[in-house]
Amino acid sequence: MQCRVERIEPPGRTHVEKVLVAARSRWERAFCMRTIGRLGDVEVARLLALVAEDNEGGAALLASLKRDQGSYAVSTTRFMAV
Repeated sequence: MQCRVERIEPPGRTHVEKVLVAARSRWERAFCMRTIGRLGDVEVARLLALVAEDNEGGAALLASLKRDQGSYAVSTTRFMAV
C-alpha cells in the first residue's frame, strides 16, 4: 500500500523467482507426460475428448464448465464426460 501512496513501482520478479517458476513448469510437464504414459489408449482418448473443440458449441467441455458459473458436482462432471 505504501508503494501506491508514494507512486513507487513494486519490484519485479527476481532471478530466483524466475528460475523457480521455470523449474515448476518443467516439473509439471514431466509429471503430466509420465502420467499420460501410464494410461491406456482408451483413457487417453477420453481425456482428449474432454478438451476437444468439436462439440456443438465449439468449446471444450472443461472450458464450458469454467465459463458456467453454476455449481456442479463430481457426479455431474462424470455424467457429462461419459
